[in-house]
Amino acid sequence: MNFLPTQKLFIPVDKAAVIANGTVDPEDSMRIESQVPFVINKQMIFKNDLAVYDIIATNEWKRPIYFTSPIDLGFNDFLSVEGMTYRLSPTRRNTPDQMLPGLNDQVNTRRSFQTIMEKFKYGSVNVPGVYFDEPNRRMLQTIRNAHTKVAVALVNEGKKDKALTILNRQDTMFLPGNMPYAMTSPGNMHNLWGMEIVYAYYIAGDAKKAQDISAQIIKDLDQQMRYYRALPASKFTNDLQDDARRAEQFKGMLQQWQQQFTGDSAKMLEGGQPFGNAPQAPQDSPKGN
Repeated sequence: MNFLPTQKLFIPVDKAAVIANGTVDPEDSMRIESQVPFVINKQMIFKNDLAVYDIIATNEWKRPIYFTSPIDLGFNDFLSVEGMTYRLSPTRRNTPDQMLPGLNDQVNTRRSFQTIMEKFKYGSVNVPGVYFDEPNRRMLQTIRNAHTKVAVALVNEGKKDKALTILNRQDTMFLPGNMPYAMTSPGNMHNLWGMEIVYAYYIAGDAKKAQDISAQIIKDLDQQMRYYRALPASKFTNDLQDDARRAEQFKGMLQQWQQQFTGDSAKMLEGGQPFGNAPQAPQDSPKGN
């Protein structure tokens, strides 16, 4: 058994080298850190993690290092999204400021835009009548989320036209019959991902498209809440209570965005008590609103 004397480590950075080899675009040169500090937040690391650390240490920024997703090795703040991959970069992610957690990654918009528009392949999601089960829908959500992240990052750079190009690309490729924006799922995650698209369309300047998608999600959330309110207390399990609270919360957020971005008045939540607690069981039989 070997011991690591510290949990606080860093990766040295040669600023000139990372610009010269394209790791960082010249316009981002002022964001380059002199070193990439990170903390190993584990009491034990295995050989697979040590192998990754060794690759990074010996690479010296000469070749790009990519990950399929954020990892638990301590340097997620230095991962930059390029399409659907995360590249190790000597630039630090800004302090998260988006209200939806899936939109707070650091994004290389130039490379991501080029990758999505020129290299992405969509399989059969753009072929009418293809069925995708829940595991495959989750995978497709990852692809959809890649479009949303890039769009939001482009808006932050003042490039709303390009943001709409990315959003409309996924809207064209993801046929609604195959991959709708609204669908009941555990934890209401499918609707949350749909809400990311709504938010991105709003800030990119297409309020009409945002409202169209929002209406689809609200319809599904309303249906959920009617169903949950019709359940007797004995059937209203903890996981369903959580889904009900999320449905109510998500509808409130969508209504708030509508008012914020369009000034239109939104309807109040459907009648009935909030889902902070399980509804009381009726004396005779359950009934919906």
